[in-house]
Amino acid sequence: QQRHWRPNILSFSSRSEPKRQELVDFGAALVGAGGVLTDFELVQDRKHHRVEEHEPSLGVFHRLTPCDEPFETMEAICRYHGFSGIEPNTVLVPLAKRRGSEEAFDGFLRCVEKAEFNALFWRGSEKPSEERPERIDIWWRPQAGRIRFALTLARFLQGTSHWRDTRLRFIIVHNDASRVDGMQKRLSKLMDKTRISADVKFIDSELHDRPFVELVRQES
Repeated sequence: QQRHWRPNILSFSSRSEPKRQELVDFGAALVGAGGVLTDFELVQDRKHHRVEEHEPSLGVFHRLTPCDEPFETMEAICRYHGFSGIEPNTVLVPLAKRRGSEEAFDGFLRCVEKAEFNALFWRGSEKPSEERPERIDIWWRPQAGRIRFALTLARFLQGTSHWRDTRLRFIIVHNDASRVDGMQKRLSKLMDKTRISADVKFIDSELHDRPFVELVRQES
């Protein structure tokens, strides 16, 4: 079942969201030719009409969604959207949505967790969207679990023209050097199984007196 898993993503953004189209394009790349992305454009003005956007990709569906309370609407969609056999399994949300709405955002996350969805948080790049990415960095910690999910998404990304020649790198942050060999062997076996080629770098958090976010900023 895991082998045939396909992303069925619910994407949420507002019309005023900075670089909204980049979010949609990224979601479309994640689903490739075998998944589904439903792009919910949340508008609080019910008189809004859809603005012209890029031609939708295969498997991408746009839904102009009037709402009074965005997070309540997002939770309702997570609970009730979908059809038997093709239920959603992932949400894609701009990280900026949490700013100024921390309590509502956290409540939405609890709803996502209860629905057993994967959660992806998007932060726009400072580089022009037309510029080809040089590398995909996947950060992972042993306590995080689900590294197969990250591998699967990377495989879908590399199947698109925009990301096809992008290098893939795993950065594993750990606090026990004795486990590195075992983690390396398991990851190599998993990459062979999923037919993915990637560089692997281990960072011992015990040797770096910095928060995880600072490590990400420095290395990526």
